[in-house]
Amino acid sequence: MSRPRGQDGWVEQLRGGRWKAHWYVYERVEDRGASGDVRRHRSKTLGRMTKGEATAELRKIIARECGSVGAPAINGDSRATFAWFWVHRFEPLCDWSNKTKGHMEWLFTKHIEPRWGTIALADIDGIAVSDWLKGLAEKYSESLVKRCRTYLKAALGEAVEEDFLRKNPMRRVGLPKLRKPSRPVAAIEQLQAVRRSLKENAQERDVVMFDVLVLTGMRPCEMLALRWEHFREGELYICQAYVETELKETKTDESENWVAIPQKLSIEISRWKKRCPTTDWMFPNLSGRPYNLRNWRKRVFRPAAAKAGVQMDLRTLRRTWATLAHDQGAGMKSVQAQLRHASSATTNDVYVQPVPETVRSVVEGVAKRYFLR
Repeated sequence: MSRPRGQDGWVEQLRGGRWKAHWYVYERVEDRGASGDVRRHRSKTLGRMTKGEATAELRKIIARECGSVGAPAINGDSRATFAWFWVHRFEPLCDWSNKTKGHMEWLFTKHIEPRWGTIALADIDGIAVSDWLKGLAEKYSESLVKRCRTYLKAALGEAVEEDFLRKNPMRRVGLPKLRKPSRPVAAIEQLQAVRRSLKENAQERDVVMFDVLVLTGMRPCEMLALRWEHFREGELYICQAYVETELKETKTDESENWVAIPQKLSIEISRWKKRCPTTDWMFPNLSGRPYNLRNWRKRVFRPAAAKAGVQMDLRTLRRTWATLAHDQGAGMKSVQAQLRHASSATTNDVYVQPVPETVRSVVEGVAKRYFLR
C-alpha cells in the first residue's frame, strides 16, 4: 500500500517548450517477515508552459497522489492536502450516478481543486472559504456557488468523521449574497441578422448548425454529437453530448429523446447531407470528428455575431426558442417536451397533457417567424 511522504519533486524541460514532472511514491512491502519502504519513481509529461506553471502543476500532482507537499501525511493527519483527501477518502465513499460523478469531476477540477487542492486540511479557514465563495458569486450562477459550498462542506465534514480534523471549518460559513441571474433572450431580428452574417462569412455547415440550435432549442453539446442515423424526416434523436472532445451521456435521462424539427429545417439538413464529407457525424470538422464547441464558438459564431452587431451567447438560443414558442401560444407541457426538461411545475404536470401534434405546430410556428424576410 502506498504511504504518502513529504517531497517537492522536480521538473525537467523537454523540446518544444514542454516540461516533464518527476516525483516519488513510497510503497510498504513485506518480504520474509521483514518490512520496509520501497521508493518508486513516477513522471508525467506536461504541455507547453513556463517553468513556474510546470512547478505549480507538479505541486498539484503531488498533492493529489501523495497527499502532501513538503510535509508527511498519513491517515488521520491534518497535514494531508485537500486534493488527496477528496480523491482517496471522500470521493470513494460517494455513491453518485455516472452523470452526477461527471458533473462533480468537472466542478472539482474547474473550481475547487485550483483553490484548495494543495492546501492542508488544517490550513483551510472558514473566512478564506467565505471570501472564495463571494468571489465565485460575482462571476458564476447561484447553482454553481451552492454546489461548491455543499460539496466542500461535505468533504470537510467527512474529514472530521475520519479524525483528520477536530471541527469543520465551514460549520458557520453561509451563502454569500448571490447576484440575480441574467437570462437574456434574443429578438427574432437579431437571430436573422446573425444567420445572414453566417451565410456571408461562414460555411454551409455553420448555417445549418445555427438553424438547428435556433429551431429546436437543443443544447449545443447535443447538436455536436448528432450522427446521420439520428436524423429522420421531421425529427432528430438526442442520445449523447460532445463535451470537451469527449462523448458523454445526456444531461438527464429525460434529455435522451426525439425532438421535432420544422419541415424547412428537414429540407435544409437533407441538402447538407448530400454535400457533407463522408462521415457518420452530422457536423464534422476537417479531421472528420465532431466539431469542438469551444472552437466553433470562437472561430465561427462570435465573429458572425460581432459582424451582425449582435451581442449573443449560445445559451441564449435555447431560452429564445422557449420564449418564441410561448409567444406562439404553446402550452408549458409542449415546451417542456421539446426541451426535454426533467420536470415542470406540478400544475402543468398534472393538468396539461403533451400532444405530439401540438409540439410539431409549435416548432413550425417558430420556424415561420424565423425564416420570414
